[in-house]
Amino acid sequence: MSGHTPAPMPDAGSATGVIPALLRLRDAGFLCIVFTNQPERAKDLLSQVDLDEMHRQMRAAIPALDDVYVCPHDGTTVCRCRKPATGMIDDAEFAAAKAKLLDGDSATT
Repeated sequence: MSGHTPAPMPDAGSATGVIPALLRLRDAGFLCIVFTNQPERAKDLLSQVDLDEMHRQMRAAIPALDDVYVCPHDGTTVCRCRKPATGMIDDAEFAAAKAKLLDGDSATT
């Protein structure tokens, strides 16, 4: 795949009710985050540019999406992020907590 344009994302509306459900989750205060293993990156079968383009298309198709976390490892090395490990979830949780702390509820004097 490296050097090739990624295939267009399928129509996100093709999964009936997915986008409205994600919007309801966001309205209820949940974050909508994708966690994905992409071993093709480690094997040089997918360029970072192509992966970024796939994520751009996904974000455009699914406006309720808050973030995307990627493990670029292929499983031949030990890492903290490759699912089912919890590294990507830990990172997302830390980022959400940090954003909440920085978005305080009162003015600083």
